[in-house]
Amino acid sequence: MENRRFGQSGQTLTLHMLSLYFVHYNFVRIHKTLKCTPVMAAGASDTLHDMEWIIDLIDDAAPAPKARGPTRKTIQTETLPDYG
Repeated sequence: MENRRFGQSGQTLTLHMLSLYFVHYNFVRIHKTLKCTPVMAAGASDTLHDMEWIIDLIDDAAPAPKARGPTRKTIQTETLPDYG
């Protein structure tokens, strides 16, 4: 069972890496034959983006951190009488 879960998380990681590669390939990388990015050649965008733009996209898509829940209460031990 554990190996199956690891495989699924590996597939998810692979999909995320492919998505990042496709965004970089289409929006950031200038191609030698086109002399521009494929998105610019297709007319979908007229600006050349950089890696900072991709990082901003990832940061904007990330959910905002939630407030932490209550902390675990410590167990109070009774003080033993001193028989000394």
